[in-house]
Amino acid sequence: PNRSSATVIELPDGQTILYDAGTSLPSDAGRNVVGPFLNHRDIRHIDRLYISHPNLDHFSGIPTVLDQIEADAVIINPYFESKSSPRSPSRHLLALLSARGQSLQVLDTLTTTWEFGGVIFELLWPRGDCDPQLSSNETSTVLRLNYAGRSILLTVDIEERTQRALLERGDLHADILLLPHHGSFRASTVDFIRAVAPLAAIRSSNERTQQTLSGLDAAIGDVPLYNTADVGAVEVVLDREGVHMATPCRVTK
Repeated sequence: PNRSSATVIELPDGQTILYDAGTSLPSDAGRNVVGPFLNHRDIRHIDRLYISHPNLDHFSGIPTVLDQIEADAVIINPYFESKSSPRSPSRHLLALLSARGQSLQVLDTLTTTWEFGGVIFELLWPRGDCDPQLSSNETSTVLRLNYAGRSILLTVDIEERTQRALLERGDLHADILLLPHHGSFRASTVDFIRAVAPLAAIRSSNERTQQTLSGLDAAIGDVPLYNTADVGAVEVVLDREGVHMATPCRVTK
């Protein structure tokens, strides 16, 4: 399977957010995965569509998703366009969205907390004073969602520099952690996971856990790891009863 990332967020009031929808070529995540899932869930409208950063495996499926379902707004952060070189796939995506008349919004990095659909959203990264020389991965939009006293941290592709910056910021705890950069291991990984102290971690990856030859296994420790290469799609429900997780396959760790 190809490396990919797509998160569908169904809010308590019935609204829907899509946070990335892509895979490395040639597979089309919009046609083959995200679109069928939205149809299965009877979702006919996307209220907000966030594209975390200009890497193809996070947005390649968006054109075909938008062929099938309307989105009120596509939202990028202030670094997306500057990190999109003139002939890059992400620059082509921006041109395509413009040609379609799709509403495109740029995140205000000064607004770090907001409520939408009954959920509190926190923008942890990027900040307005980020080093412009950061890589596109390091400028990924990092969100923490809070509902009913529970939270999930969506870290996308941040690597060591951003992880260290967030560690300095502090207050990273979340019940569920979407591991940075598809579960890749960095010198900061152990400290980052400890700071978040999750009840469970999700790895969006094309590499099975048993085939992973990094320090991730030791870094995770006893925290249950849901690797999409092993278990398929991961469902997380946050409610007043706690955190509930389900997958098509059994979690072995």
